[in-house]
Amino acid sequence: MGNKKKCVHTIGYNRGSSRINYKHTFPREGKELTADVNYNYGDRSGNSDILTLYYNPDGSEYRIPSDVWTDGKNKENQFTFQSDYVNPVNERTKIEAGIRSFHNKFASFYNAYTNENGQVIKLPLSNNYEYIEKVNAAYFTYSYKKISYSYQLGLR
Repeated sequence: MGNKKKCVHTIGYNRGSSRINYKHTFPREGKELTADVNYNYGDRSGNSDILTLYYNPDGSEYRIPSDVWTDGKNKENQFTFQSDYVNPVNERTKIEAGIRSFHNKFASFYNAYTNENGQVIKLPLSNNYEYIEKVNAAYFTYSYKKISYSYQLGLR
């Protein structure tokens, strides 16, 4: 027994990205403030039609053909903001601080169907979901150096 498949696929894809960077240097060497903003977005879609034909070794049809078709799409938006501050107060002391915020919104829809005896059936491998992810963080570090030792205190 053998089978033959005929597949037809179509795919659409769109992606973009924007970025803004800022850097301010102060008169004191090493003292600076930076900020970055990133925005990424995109979507993708596709569908397919798969016809499977079943044959016996003698070429006769083994069973009726099966037809499975799918359609799917996803969409994503990501936003990131990050800012850092560095201040070498003097030769021994340094202060650093920063924040970061990441937000991601994602949606995915995938559906698969077949036709059994004139009835359209949605297959169990279909899935549809959405989620929103948010991660926010901040830090502060104080550093001190002496000739024989150094230490660093921080909070995250």
